[in-house]
Amino acid sequence: MSIAKHLSGAALAVCAAFAAGSALAQSNETDPSLDELLRVVDAAMPPVITDDNSGLVDNLLGVKLGTPISEAFPKTLPRARALIFGPRVVPTRSPDCFRSTAGPDRDECVESVGQEDGGDTFRSLTYSKNLGAGNIRFLFRPKVADIQPTDLKPVDMTNQQAYEKALAFLGDAFGLPGAEVPPPPNVDVLPVRDLMVGFDPKANMAPVAIQKVVFLRRGLQLPRPLVDPNTKTEVSYLPAPGLARVALDANGNVVNAVVTGWQDLVVDRERVNPKNAKTRNDLVKEIANELFTSQGGNVQTVRILIGLTTAFNGKQGMLLPAVQVFVDPGTRDEAPPGPTTGGVVEEFPLVAFPTADLQR
Repeated sequence: MSIAKHLSGAALAVCAAFAAGSALAQSNETDPSLDELLRVVDAAMPPVITDDNSGLVDNLLGVKLGTPISEAFPKTLPRARALIFGPRVVPTRSPDCFRSTAGPDRDECVESVGQEDGGDTFRSLTYSKNLGAGNIRFLFRPKVADIQPTDLKPVDMTNQQAYEKALAFLGDAFGLPGAEVPPPPNVDVLPVRDLMVGFDPKANMAPVAIQKVVFLRRGLQLPRPLVDPNTKTEVSYLPAPGLARVALDANGNVVNAVVTGWQDLVVDRERVNPKNAKTRNDLVKEIANELFTSQGGNVQTVRILIGLTTAFNGKQGMLLPAVQVFVDPGTRDEAPPGPTTGGVVEEFPLVAFPTADLQR
């Protein structure tokens, strides 16, 4: 089964909240009928989507945006160079850094010290020449040397310390907006993992944690929390396009950092007008008809998430309230009853407007 694209040019990263799901009972090899799909899609639609979604769209468009990386990073770049290469070191810049192109520039500039394929220490800072794309990465490789397992120094910092160091580096060096990093829901369960080095079981040596790796997902704060009318669950932040990862060594130094897809975001209430919000019935029919007219195949379960996606024009992403639909051909424990392909994920805008309008 496949679903035609509904957000032409839109980024695939969707901001998800209030997942709802519904199962479709199929006991034969026939494709589901339109009536069956209407029922299962309606059951999977999050309850915050109602007959009038203008207020919902208005709330989603009102998310708090920080200073975009395209504005912040040029100001923090001297600080990034000092932190990465040292205050008195002048890195080598790749030829692409000095070239310009017509239209959106997707090339990257690479600043480095050392040779990537050499044996000495290597450090590099790479960033999009079009900073609106939101891609920056720092790579460090120490001098190549033979070491023994006993030479490995374990990390002794806490997850909280690693998390705070990562946030500080991303803000100071990359200009990552702190307002777009939502606070962890539980301070005891931070998005931090240990990078372990293991040994042959015959060596009788315990694995050693040599790095702390911090993972961050961009999140935008809503003006008003979304409240599930059934469970009373509240959501104050919506995930948005943009991921970051930072690795720290045993000494607490940042040795790798990556920011990817942290696009410049804009709100265009003229094209994405809350007054043009679709009704619940509109969305149910649209999604069910799309499933029905696709290439065919089994539909076991449907899950629908509500949130934001973007239409990226090469320089910035226009925020789009949307729902993301997950179609599962079968559960993990049961084989699907009929012919099928892999799972399907597709996005449907919450606002009605010509698809071609997204290309402007």
